[in-house]
Amino acid sequence: KLVAGAVGEETDEGHEGDGESRVGLMGGSAMKTVLITGSSGLVGSASALHFLDRGWRVMGVDNDSRARFFGKEGSTENNTIVHDSYHHSNVDIRHDSAMDLLIGQHKPDAVVHCAAQPAHEYSKMHPLEDFEINAHATVKLLELCRNHIPEAPFIFLSSSKVYGLNVAGRGKIDETIPIDQAWHSPYGANKAAADILVQEYGYEYGMKTVCLRPNCMTGPAHAGVESHGFLNYLVKCAVNGDKYRIFGFGGNQVRDNIHSVDVASAIWECVVDPEPASVYNIGGGPENATSVIGLIERVQGQFGIPMIVEVLEEERGADHFIYITDNSKFCTRYPNWKITRTLGQMIQEIIDGQISSKASENIYSHHMQV
Repeated sequence: KLVAGAVGEETDEGHEGDGESRVGLMGGSAMKTVLITGSSGLVGSASALHFLDRGWRVMGVDNDSRARFFGKEGSTENNTIVHDSYHHSNVDIRHDSAMDLLIGQHKPDAVVHCAAQPAHEYSKMHPLEDFEINAHATVKLLELCRNHIPEAPFIFLSSSKVYGLNVAGRGKIDETIPIDQAWHSPYGANKAAADILVQEYGYEYGMKTVCLRPNCMTGPAHAGVESHGFLNYLVKCAVNGDKYRIFGFGGNQVRDNIHSVDVASAIWECVVDPEPASVYNIGGGPENATSVIGLIERVQGQFGIPMIVEVLEEERGADHFIYITDNSKFCTRYPNWKITRTLGQMIQEIIDGQISSKASENIYSHHMQV
């Protein structure tokens, strides 16, 4: 279990001014409440810790769907937070009456929507379920917020996959790239539908909606599996001596990587000062970009961990060849925000987490001690 408060110094690093008025940033002195869906996931749990560390009450919603999507290795049960100001609901976000009760009774001051089905391959096998989770549940949540808490900021964790294959040959990816007339996968198409709806509730109803479009997110809290969680899963295979399979491009596909604590701090900035119907890319940028082959070489060389690798010719459908995020729009709007983790630091944290996991069956023991 995650113990809130144990990583406060980590989440504060590099984000000057965001903790100056932890309780009163949005006016008044009463404790604020945020509802976070997917609160045991990679970004949801990091966001919960970030808000708790700033004096907020957190209502977490998570039913560990990853265990059903990906099996035991994908479970996020160990990420459930233990804190007096954290309240967990084991609820499926598609459960209308339960979500209505949570929002209607508690009327949170902000909503951070991280819950999702996150994998291309799963969406191909289960397109209707993917639509229900990623698109339909999002618009239902928007409608609940419109009815109960129309003034509350609504931050949606969208995806870089909304661009589909329009990113090909583009260099750094900014928000001007079109999101239609391209192959996406059902996952990417459903996230794009949700993304547009979140924007529309800002335009049509004046809600304080923000879409963040992250690329590869990572950290020791990621329950990486082969179909989702690139960097975490690759390092996990290295530490455990398992075979890592590369799908297409000869391993030369490039991804930038961003730590979950940096995504959480970006979410915080948006909650504190939301711009209705806004859209921002968020990612590690060129400094934290690597090819799959380059990452394998780095893990083996710099970190001294041999790997078993198989290179397959077949590519995953709608897979980006090169994706490097242009963060300039977000950084201009929120100048206090910056990336605090290098790629090397991310790799080291995941290695440490995996070693601790093998020793104690708790991947957070290396940095979560109170």
